Parts: sequence; structure tokens; C-alpha cells
Amino acid sequence: MKKLQSSSTNSLRIIVSQAWPREDEMLIDRANNGVKISSLVGHNTILPTNVIENIMQRINELISKGIFERKMMEWVSVALFIADSQEATIAFPNTKREVDMNTMFVWEDPMFCEWCSDYFEYMWKDSKPLA
Repeated sequence: MKKLQSSSTNSLRIIVSQAWPREDEMLIDRANNGVKISSLVGHNTILPTNVIENIMQRINELISKGIFERKMMEWVSVALFIADSQEATIAFPNTKREVDMNTMFVWEDPMFCEWCSDYFEYMWKDSKPLA
């Protein structure tokens, strides 16, 4: 996922179930380099404390510039990353409804990327703006 995020040059669409400590810094770097980022989080999304305390102001600045957009969904049941509509990865939930970050599908196949994009758009339309 880190490689996929860092390789994006035009757009990055993500559904976040759990962020790693430096993920938002990487997203801010991508946004500052012209990558349009669309992010969906849920009430169950796990964010490191440093993200909440240190990075949110910078993300809010990018949101005001229209470079970064985010929405809230009730429950994140998959982790999804789509880079430039050319590469995607998805992780599904385990039997406890927790996203299994140990097993992911990663492909550059156009049909897989289209399926992931369709799923993202469906969830995006069904979500609410994050205040």
C-alpha cells in the first residue's frame, strides 16, 4: 500500500480502515505534488494520535484548496487504494468484521481497477461530508 500511494501521480482514492503512523504525511506529500486525493473513513477507522494532533490542520488546508477531499461512512469494511486508476489493492474483512490487513489483492489489471473504482464511487455517493 505504501508503494502504491507513493507511486501515484494524478489521483489517489482510498477507503481507510487503519492508518499507519506516517501515512498522512505521505498523503500530504502526494497532494503537494499535484495528486488529487479522495479519502473515505468510517466511525471504526483507526488513526494514530499524531495524525489527529499534528496533521489534521495541514489536511484541512489542502481540503480548502480542493486538492484533498474526504467523507465519512458509517462502517469501513474494506481497505481500498486506487492509484491513478491503473493500480489497486483491496483487503476484505475477517470473521470478526475487522479488515484483514495481512491479506490483500493487488493488481494492475484494468478490469480489477474498474471494479475497485466502481465500488469506491458507490461508497462515496453513500457517504456524508466529514466536518
